[in-house]
Order: sequence, then C-alpha cells, then structure tokens
Amino acid sequence: MAKIPLPTALLLPLPIVVFSSEPLKLVALPFTGSGYEGTLTETCATGKYSHVIISFLNHFGNGRTPEISLAGHCNPASNGCTMSPSRPLGNAILDGIDFDIELGSTLHWDDLARYLKAYSQSGRVVHLSAAP
Repeated sequence: MAKIPLPTALLLPLPIVVFSSEPLKLVALPFTGSGYEGTLTETCATGKYSHVIISFLNHFGNGRTPEISLAGHCNPASNGCTMSPSRPLGNAILDGIDFDIELGSTLHWDDLARYLKAYSQSGRVVHLSAAP
C-alpha cells in the first residue's frame, strides 16, 4: 500500500515565533497616586510603558471643578500640588480617559464616551478604556 504524503497545507498553521532585540514595552501602567510607585516623572522616564493611566478623577459633574486624586503625590485639597489645583500636572496634556465604573448608575457613560472621543483629531487620538 502506498503512503500518502501529508498535504503541504497542514504545515502552514505551524506557529512562527519572532524574536526582537527591542526591550519589552508594556502597554499601560495604572498610576494610582498612592506614592508607592515613585514619581510620575520617574515612571515615565523608565521607558517601559507606552501609556501611563493616572488615577483617579474623584470629583466631577454637577458644575463641580474636576479633581484628580493623586493623594500620595499631589493633593489639591491641601495645596500640595506644585503647579495649581486646577492643573496639578502643569502643562501636561492628557490624551485619554479610563473609566473605572464601580458604583452608581450605568446610564449615559456611552454618551460621555462619544463626547470625549469627538476630541480626537487627525494626528491626535483621545484614548478611552473602561473597567470593570
């Protein structure tokens, strides 16, 4: 009885492993403001991350001035910011928002996301992500 050779097509799905000499770059790092992760400058200077997620925007809506909680680094309530309470990161430009929706209503987050995404312009993208 003649042996039937395996079709060449069966060899195509074999995995291909590509190795790069470039260092591994993590996509994102949550920067919670606890103070344990070092300074934001140190975190960014490592070159390990393509994005740093700054947490948390804890006061917003109903006509309130938005406030970022960076208690371990910069606390606007105690004038602990080096820049100003309304611009605690100085001239830094934030290019995205991560929604950490744990409590409260699930209504209108999609409307807010569409509104914020409209700020994307050619050459400049507003990044949006969400959890849980």
